[in-house]
Amino acid sequence: IKMNLVGHDEYEVLFYADAVLDEDYFGEGVCQWKPENFGASFKATGRKEETEFNISDVMENLEKEKTLTKYYWKRGYPYYKNKDGLPYGSEDSPDVDFGEKSLTAYGAGPHNDNDFFSITVTLEKVKP
Repeated sequence: IKMNLVGHDEYEVLFYADAVLDEDYFGEGVCQWKPENFGASFKATGRKEETEFNISDVMENLEKEKTLTKYYWKRGYPYYKNKDGLPYGSEDSPDVDFGEKSLTAYGAGPHNDNDFFSITVTLEKVKP
């Protein structure tokens, strides 16, 4: 799905949750279709070895809450490094950071907001 830049650090994605019609496709009753999950990954510049910052969840949760925010360590941007300063991931197997729904999930600290960045997904129904 194409992401369109619509503002500073803001993207828009249009998808059709009802793209597949409920029909009897195989003569065994009506199939009912509904997306179960959603997700997207972001990288600093898109290079293969960079960390993927993934935001995903069960679609039912997003439909209920209308928004999801996850928090990520800045130390993983653009990639996590080992003791030698080299990236953990490789071109063939980059690291994936799935984030946390709250900063408290990272432990007692000491942390401050400058140690993290966030990604927020907002679901909006578009009427034709």
